[in-house]
Amino acid sequence: MTLVSVILPVYNTEAFITEAIDSVLTQGPEPLELIIVDDGSTDATPDIVAGYGSTAIKYARQENRGAAAAMNAAVRLISGEWVAFQNADDVWLPGRLPLQRALLDAHPEADIIIGHMKRMWRPAGEVEWKCTEKEFAMSLQSCLVRRTVLDRIGSFDETLRCCFDWDWLFRARETGVSFLTHPEITHYYRRHETNISGEATANPEVAIIIKRSLERRRAKGMQGSLASLNPNTA
Repeated sequence: MTLVSVILPVYNTEAFITEAIDSVLTQGPEPLELIIVDDGSTDATPDIVAGYGSTAIKYARQENRGAAAAMNAAVRLISGEWVAFQNADDVWLPGRLPLQRALLDAHPEADIIIGHMKRMWRPAGEVEWKCTEKEFAMSLQSCLVRRTVLDRIGSFDETLRCCFDWDWLFRARETGVSFLTHPEITHYYRRHETNISGEATANPEVAIIIKRSLERRRAKGMQGSLASLNPNTA
């Protein structure tokens, strides 16, 4: 079976990192490596990771340079033919990886498989987490990507603090990468007080990446919607 490399950047995530790691390592019989790049954590995150003692985990540490830099460092360490992504405060659903791997096997024309997600949050003063209805997830956390695509598109933009995944997906679309969407939920996106992205549509970086994308598309004479994905659904 094909090895899947899972990229997980971390920074001061002691509150959620265990759940994030467990949801990756319990995906089933899929052979995988979990590449964790610590962006200079000052809390217990490194100790929690070290406590796993798993041969499936590769751990590297760097000075604090931002999530995009940690992602780029992780890419340089991958061994797998396919790549998936996890956030340190998010949770994969059981069986997500086998599902997407099977879809890539069944659709050799596809370069990126992308699914849906639910947002989860905990109201003030409550113990239980709440969830939204599922929605299309335009984020790397919902994707399984062929390794060759990372070589074609290039590195994540380290000048962007949190919207570098959208920027990368825009560039992938402009390059002609083939997307295949599926209706199943891949992960829970956790909303909490320390999220750096906030509401994506209100983030000023969105305007930056849209402007850059429009300029690139105009330079290439490209037509069609800005960031439309392949409408085909597995």
